[in-house]
Amino acid sequence: MIGERLKQARELNDWTQEELAEHVGVKQASIALIERDALTPREELLQAIAEKTGFPRDFFDSAIETDFPFGSLVYRKFARMRADQKRKSHRLAQQAFELSEFFAARMKPIPIGLPRLSEDEDDVDVETAARITRNALGLDPTSPIPNLMQRLERIGVRVFMLPGDVPDLDAFSTMVGRRPVIALNPSAPGDRQSFSLAHETAHLVLHYPPSGRQEDIEEEADRFAAELLMPAEAMRSELTSPVTLSSVAELKARWRVSMSALIRRAKDLEVTTERQYKYLMVQMSQRGWRTREPVEIAAEKPRVLRKMAEVTYGEHFNVRRIAIDAKRPTFLVARLIDAAPLDTAIGEVLDFRAEVSTEALEG
Repeated sequence: MIGERLKQARELNDWTQEELAEHVGVKQASIALIERDALTPREELLQAIAEKTGFPRDFFDSAIETDFPFGSLVYRKFARMRADQKRKSHRLAQQAFELSEFFAARMKPIPIGLPRLSEDEDDVDVETAARITRNALGLDPTSPIPNLMQRLERIGVRVFMLPGDVPDLDAFSTMVGRRPVIALNPSAPGDRQSFSLAHETAHLVLHYPPSGRQEDIEEEADRFAAELLMPAEAMRSELTSPVTLSSVAELKARWRVSMSALIRRAKDLEVTTERQYKYLMVQMSQRGWRTREPVEIAAEKPRVLRKMAEVTYGEHFNVRRIAIDAKRPTFLVARLIDAAPLDTAIGEVLDFRAEVSTEALEG
């Protein structure tokens, strides 16, 4: 048994070592020793662990091919997240990535076209980096981006939707070897999703390996996202004075970014003054628009896992077959492929037929 696999299954169920020990009838010290690979459990204990966690017995013997770093989850903006939320977000993204690697081993490699400017010897400023990235995404310099997620997937970025709403998390990114990965919160509206994708793309382009103060890294990522989504050249003609809530609402629908982001962009480009900026933000607050803005923007849905499943198992794939081959719970595989919410602990879903639609299970 591989101890790290036990730790993954435990953390995906939101259990402490003490809670898992109670479920399977052993002492906490035994679980700790197994997770450190210092104790080989009896087969009866292994079967009990598999039953209670909801993971197939073979999962616990499967090799871990690649380390899955925490990536941008270590940054300051995630400081308010509880430790258990951070762990579960990391583990869910790890499961999505390992499932994608299971498919990738049966496919031709997907080339990576995302720039890695942190590795360049020449110093590139943030705005230039954003313009280089727009070019890599196949975009012209001044148009809105209606499908940022799809374009990132086309150039080899693996984008996953976490199958569960995690408070205080919009998205995080990491590099697994040379492969860029972005994981998203499924509950974010489309405009917030766009900015989160652009922000995490900045980390992948500029900040691996990360260096410097975390505050500076986050500020650079915001500047990159603003230039990527709202190019200065275009915004200077679109954000005409006087900037009003109604004018930015119209722009929001076309540029797929929040009204707040457009107002901030107007200030940064000196289209509005600091005083006008504060006035507009007060108006946003008074209307309750700082939490939920008008003008709904549809969120994108990642396609990478479903497309990989279709390539390797056929258009009408069977999720049960994939789960058996990938040594994962069918319930989890279905949720990851469909980017659908995971509403309960994995170990509690022993009869997945009651939880997953026939359409989801059959592909």
